[in-house]
Amino acid sequence: MTIADPSLSGRWRPQPAATAGDGSPFTLATRALAILTLILLLKHAGQFFAFPADRAMAGPEDLVVFHAIGDFAARDALASAYDPATFAAALPAANKGAHWLNPPHAALLFSPFSAVPYSVAKAFWLGLTLAATIAGAMLAAGRRSVEAASISILSPAFLAGVFAVNLGGIVAGAMIGAMRLAERRPIIAGAFLSFLTIKPQYGVLIAPYLLASGRWRAIAWGAVLSAVFVGGSLIVHGSASWMAFFDAMPAVHAQHGLEMHRGTVNLAQLFVKAGAPAGAATLAAVLALVAAMIAVYGLARRDDGLATIGWVLVLTPLVAPSAWIYDWPVVACGLIALHSAGRLRGGLAIAAAAAWAAPVIPIFLYGRFAAAAASLSLVGIFAATALAAVNARMKPLSD
Repeated sequence: MTIADPSLSGRWRPQPAATAGDGSPFTLATRALAILTLILLLKHAGQFFAFPADRAMAGPEDLVVFHAIGDFAARDALASAYDPATFAAALPAANKGAHWLNPPHAALLFSPFSAVPYSVAKAFWLGLTLAATIAGAMLAAGRRSVEAASISILSPAFLAGVFAVNLGGIVAGAMIGAMRLAERRPIIAGAFLSFLTIKPQYGVLIAPYLLASGRWRAIAWGAVLSAVFVGGSLIVHGSASWMAFFDAMPAVHAQHGLEMHRGTVNLAQLFVKAGAPAGAATLAAVLALVAAMIAVYGLARRDDGLATIGWVLVLTPLVAPSAWIYDWPVVACGLIALHSAGRLRGGLAIAAAAAWAAPVIPIFLYGRFAAAAASLSLVGIFAATALAAVNARMKPLSD
């Protein structure tokens, strides 16, 4: 059985249908984990869905950081937010370890949230995350799929995003939207690309994908809208905030990236957690990023459809300069795309099932393995892919 899936070039390509009853390990895992996710959401509902009017009463949620940055912007003190001590002084006790690391134009998006009570901001944020997660899952499925929407919002990835109240689900929707709509809706795709400049590490593989597939209109619109976005920041907040941002990159960003954080999932952090020297971790991450960019460019030259988009999404958190477990909706979207394209078979389906489950481990368990589990699950996917490729090449020799 096949379904028709529109590629980004406008051609229609038959794709193997991924149905609820296909019995693959990945399908079974998404069903079982949907039940587990629902149980955990209900069990911890008081924590996940608390809506304090004042952010000082909030838990360790990243929305607190975004809510606070509006106060700096309103006082025309955005540049001072890049000083860790100054920014920490404005945060409640549960969030003292957080930094303001986003580029200054992100404050244009986040400032309106500080104009309303934290409870209202959180309710709107969760609603936006829910909508983006469902839209991203449907784009990944290649069709309007109640099944894809259901497993996406009842997934460990969604749980991780709700737990941190971060941008993960919104970023995932923007990433797949930028790629899926690049040919047919270049202005919308460009808007998604400009939004992603507030988290630029998530565009590292979208760029070679768009270049290889010739999505020049989307690239042009992304450049124009990004320039407008940054220009608006310069007009509203001045150049001092940008100077502070670039000054903070070697002193704050780089140091923060090399410290061990249990919630990180990128390759550099996996090496750090394994005890590797900082130089070795950085070198491995750079080499992996270059290899991934070359691989994505080559894949997109041959096929710009769901499978390649899926690989972009799954690869990105592993090779990005910074990636956290609350960004796992990006991986979940990629796995749905690969499943819909019929790529998750055999050992790869088992590895994908493990990756789908991975966010549960570091959220609720502690220890060195728990901190590295999500990263290792992504490594497992590529190990299974490499093994399948080797077996495919060797099979004709044994026949």
